[in-house]
Amino acid sequence: FQVLDSPGGAGAAFLVDNILVQNITGTSLAVKPAADDAQEQRATPIENFGAWLGPNPVRGEATLHLVTTRSGHARARLFDVRGREVAVLFDDARLPAGRHAFGLNTGGTARGRLPAGVYFYRVEAAEGTRDGRIVVIE
Repeated sequence: FQVLDSPGGAGAAFLVDNILVQNITGTSLAVKPAADDAQEQRATPIENFGAWLGPNPVRGEATLHLVTTRSGHARARLFDVRGREVAVLFDDARLPAGRHAFGLNTGGTARGRLPAGVYFYRVEAAEGTRDGRIVVIE
């Protein structure tokens, strides 16, 4: 974990809880889930496809943020550590391009309360797939 006392210069980046934050010259700060491969480690301008779930860790309510550049089918599912689907956050056959936010209440889903633990989410859209991890605390 790195703490910056003052804003870094152009291109300065740091990683906080698997979230990459990078200062991009001429634009606002871009934030996206960190990826495993080095090429995806750089921040992506907000106009690109992306998905992230927060706050992380979560107690109670969380929000899945999704940015799409193309309209089409999109869905997000939540899985436990054994790979079992525990919730469908959304499934929309005609999600328009743009910014979207979907709520997750860990105190109650269609299948019941989410116990404390680690969960994984998968967002599938016309542009591709994004995966991430979220920790639910009590």
